[in-house]
Amino acid sequence: MPQPPPPASATPAPTPPAPGNAAPRDRYKAFAFAAAELLVEADPEGRAVFLAGNFLRRLGRGAESALGAPARDLVAFEDRPQFDAALARLLAEGRLPPTALSLASTEPLPCVLTGLLHRDGVPVPRAARGEAGLRLALSFGGLPAERALPRRPAAPMLPTDATSLAREAESLLLGLSDAPGETGVAPVLSLLELNGRDGRLTPRASVVRDVAALLAEHAGPQGKAAQIAPGFFGMVHSGNEPPNLGLVVEQLQTVLAGAGLQGATVATHALTLETPARGMSGPQAVRALRLALGTFAQGGTAALAKAGFDDGLHGFVGAVGPRAAALARAIADRRFSLAFQPIVELAEPEAAPAHYEALIRPLATDGLPTLGPQAFVNLAEMVGLSAELDLAVADASLVALTRAGGETRVACNVSGLSLQDPAFRRRLLALLESHAPELRARLLIEVTETVEIDNEAEAVASREALRQHGVTVCIDDFGAGAAGLSYLRLLKPNLVKLDGRFMEATSGGQRGESYNFAAALVELARATGAAVVAERIETESDADTARSFGARYGQGWLFGRPGTLPGNLGPRAFGATARRAATLRPEGLVASS
Repeated sequence: MPQPPPPASATPAPTPPAPGNAAPRDRYKAFAFAAAELLVEADPEGRAVFLAGNFLRRLGRGAESALGAPARDLVAFEDRPQFDAALARLLAEGRLPPTALSLASTEPLPCVLTGLLHRDGVPVPRAARGEAGLRLALSFGGLPAERALPRRPAAPMLPTDATSLAREAESLLLGLSDAPGETGVAPVLSLLELNGRDGRLTPRASVVRDVAALLAEHAGPQGKAAQIAPGFFGMVHSGNEPPNLGLVVEQLQTVLAGAGLQGATVATHALTLETPARGMSGPQAVRALRLALGTFAQGGTAALAKAGFDDGLHGFVGAVGPRAAALARAIADRRFSLAFQPIVELAEPEAAPAHYEALIRPLATDGLPTLGPQAFVNLAEMVGLSAELDLAVADASLVALTRAGGETRVACNVSGLSLQDPAFRRRLLALLESHAPELRARLLIEVTETVEIDNEAEAVASREALRQHGVTVCIDDFGAGAAGLSYLRLLKPNLVKLDGRFMEATSGGQRGESYNFAAALVELARATGAAVVAERIETESDADTARSFGARYGQGWLFGRPGTLPGNLGPRAFGATARRAATLRPEGLVASS
C-alpha cells in the first residue's frame, strides 16, 4: 500500500527515533500531526515562525511563503476577527479551547483551532506572558463541511447600525427590550475610541468590519455593536455579565496591529443602562443617553468626561440643573448662529437651489461645556427646552429670509416633541403671523424624528395650521428609525429627506440590500405624494445613485457646504459667484453676539 506524502514543512523533518525509544517531545509531535491538518507556531505578535501540514498544499502555498507573515493571512477573511480574538485569548489565558473557523482557500476548509502558549515546548502559566521566548502553538484540525461547528454570525453592517444600536440602548434603558438578562444586573453600553499615534484614528473599511465583528462577538447574540462615528464604536451588552473591557481592549489592539496599526490605543467609557429611577423620568433618561451618544460621536471619551458623564446617566441628570439655566439663557440670547446648506434639483444641478436648510451652530456660553450642534439640541430636549429652541431657530430663519429677499426659501428644524405641544403651536403661529404671507410661503418646517408621536390629534392640528399659513411641511432623516412611518402617515409631508446613511452605504454605485431598502423607502414616500431629498451627496456617482432610486432633490458637499445665504455653493453651480462665496466665513449672519 503506497504511503501518504509527508506533511509540507518549513524545516526538514528530523529522522524519527527507533520504535519504543521516541523522546517525549517527538511523541508530542507525532500526536500533533495525527490530530491536525495544519500546525503553525507563531511569535506573540502573530507572525508565523514554523508551519507544517497537508493543508498548506490545499491553501495553494508553500510553508516558506508564509514564514514571517501574519498567521491570520491563512484564515478566511470573514473569520480573521475571530482568529485575532482567539490569539488574544491564547495570550491572556495560556490555552485556547476549540474554536471553529475556515482557512483561506478557493474551496471551504472548515477547521477546529486549538492553541497553547509555550516556551521550548513547555506550557507557561498566565503569569509568564510578556516574557522573552514565548511562542503560540496553533493546531488546525480539519472538519468535513457537513460537520462544521456552528459559525458565529457576522456583525450586521447596514447603514442604520448606529441607529439600531441607539434604539436597543434606549429600549434597555426603559426596560422595554426582550433581551434576557439576570435579575438585578443592568445592561451596559460600552463606548470605545480608537486613537493612532497622531490622534484620532479613522480606520479603513476592512478594519471597521473587523472591529465591529469582534465587538459583536463580545456583545453576544442579544447585543449589538456598531461604528458610531469614524474610529468611535459602541457595544450594547444585555446578558448576565458585562464584557471585560480590559480583555476587549487587548483583542482590539491585536486586530489593529494585524492591520498594520501598531501603537494604536483604545479608550473606553461604560454607561450602565439602569431603568429610570432616583428622580429621573423615562424621557429624561433617553434624552441623556442621546446626548451622551452625540457627545461621544463628536469628541470621544474626553468629551464625555467634560460634559459630566463620568458618573453615568443618572449622575449627569442629577447635575444638569445649572446647565439647564445656562442653556435657557443661551437660547433667549440667541447664542447660536445658522449656516445654510443648499438643496438642489438633481435633474438640474446647475440651476439655483430649490431651498436651503438652516443648520444650528452653538456659540460659547458661560455655564455650558462646548457642545456640537446635535449635543446642543439633545440637551435642550432633555431639560425640556426643545420648544424654546425650535421657536428661536424659526425666528432666526425668518430674519434670514427677510435679509435674503428674492425667492430664497429656507427649511428650519422642529422636533416631533414640539409639534405635539399646543402651546408651542400657538407661539409658532403668532411668530408666523408677524411676517408677511409671501415670507411665510418661503419657510419650510422640517420635522425631526426625536420621539414617537403620542398625541396624534395635536400633531395633525399643527400640520394643518402650518399649511393654512402657507408653510411647507417636511420630514427629516426618513428611514433612520421606526417612528418615520408614523410621521409619514400623520404629517402627509410635501418633502421627505432620506437619511444620509443610505447614501454612504450605496456609495460607488453599490446595488445591495441598502440600495434596495432606500429605493423602497423612496417609493413609499412618493406613493404618499412627497418628493424625496437625498442627503450626503459628495460625488457625481452619489448623485447618479440618488437619481436612480427616485430622489428628486440632493443635498451634500457636491452642491455646496453650509454657509451664508444665498449659500456657500460649490464652483460647479455658480462659477465665479460661488468662488467668491467660498471666501466667506462658514457661520451664518443671523446670531446675536
